[in-house]
Amino acid sequence: MFAVFDGHNGWETSAWLRENMIPAVVGALSDLYSRAKGALSSSSTSNSNPTPADIEQTLKQTFQRLDDDIVHTALQQVFKSPSRHSATNILAPAYAGSCALLAFYDSHSHLLHVAVTGDSRAVLGRKVANLDGKGHHYEVRELSVDQNGWNPAEQTRLGVQHPGELIIKNGRVMGWGMSRAFGD
Repeated sequence: MFAVFDGHNGWETSAWLRENMIPAVVGALSDLYSRAKGALSSSSTSNSNPTPADIEQTLKQTFQRLDDDIVHTALQQVFKSPSRHSATNILAPAYAGSCALLAFYDSHSHLLHVAVTGDSRAVLGRKVANLDGKGHHYEVRELSVDQNGWNPAEQTRLGVQHPGELIIKNGRVMGWGMSRAFGD
């Protein structure tokens, strides 16, 4: 697994994700692989690996759960906090924010899975020999799609969620560059 966290409005959310994202994803994927292995023993199929769609769904659910932990769990804890200073520290990851990009290489299927929240972009560069046999160049493949105000799919999604509201102006979403993030 590889991850990049691009914090904004402070470092607290990206630091929280640095400590929590990979363990959460590893746990969720371990559960998924265990369930797939259990299904193998009760059926006659020969493949015990989860499908790419199952992995994608697990990554999405884990990202959503982590964001809920950052925001909702912090709010629950803040009311139990003994001081205003403690409350401010508890809320810091929810107040700041971070984009996140995670890549997971599945050694069983030899597939690379990429999950993103925000406008960080995963790009694969592959060294390829030139057709004339002299030298090489790099082929570039984008592995993720930016979630920002320039993305037509995000424009549509936000328009449906906020009909009649001016959410995006000059490619910025309520002043921010990204349309999705952890925290904020």
